[in-house]
Amino acid sequence: MEERRMTVYLNDGSQLVFEFPQQAGEDPTTVAANVRKALEWNRLALEVEGSLVIVPIASIKYLRLSPVPMALPEGEVIRNVRLVE
Repeated sequence: MEERRMTVYLNDGSQLVFEFPQQAGEDPTTVAANVRKALEWNRLALEVEGSLVIVPIASIKYLRLSPVPMALPEGEVIRNVRLVE
């Protein structure tokens, strides 16, 4: 199973990097539903090495997930974008 990586960029300029196994299984419908549900939460809750870490969404500037989930909510994600710095 491929490891996932999530970088959380916080409003204060710091960042947190987490690695984790795939969570939602292989079913694209389940993956898309879980992504949609996560977008509605007011916090990011993670079990990290035996501790619970809760990051308020208001503290997050943006998230970067890789690799991209197999299925994403239809019409809510622009695909095949290139970041130009």
